[in-house]
Amino acid sequence: MLAHNPYRTCVDFDELLKIHRTAEEAMFHVAPWLNTTKIRYHQRSVPTPISRTPNFLRAIDMGEYVAEYEEDRLENYFVETAEYLQALQGNQTLFVGRKGTGKTANLIRIETELHKDRRNSRIETRLVDLNDWLF
Repeated sequence: MLAHNPYRTCVDFDELLKIHRTAEEAMFHVAPWLNTTKIRYHQRSVPTPISRTPNFLRAIDMGEYVAEYEEDRLENYFVETAEYLQALQGNQTLFVGRKGTGKTANLIRIETELHKDRRNSRIETRLVDLNDWLF
């Protein structure tokens, strides 16, 4: 990723971001990638054919791409990870990760499980943007 100075990114993209002040600095960061891409482009001989997905794969329901859209169906395919179990036991309270890594799905499942126990009178789970805290 390339950005003009000043620019800050969220924590999980920090190591991928290359910040530049001038066009020359930008080219310094981009040139190695461009050269590799040109070489790969010229080395390919025959275009790779597009493969057809077998019909049985199309029938598999992987759920929505956003957990909020299917809170009621999440339990059908949710995978309990070690992090999820730690959070459920109260040993972990912060999930950090890129989009699509399951942060919201974990929060939804934890909230659902904790609501099953009548001793838990109030459960609050929420998503926060770390950029609000760090910068």
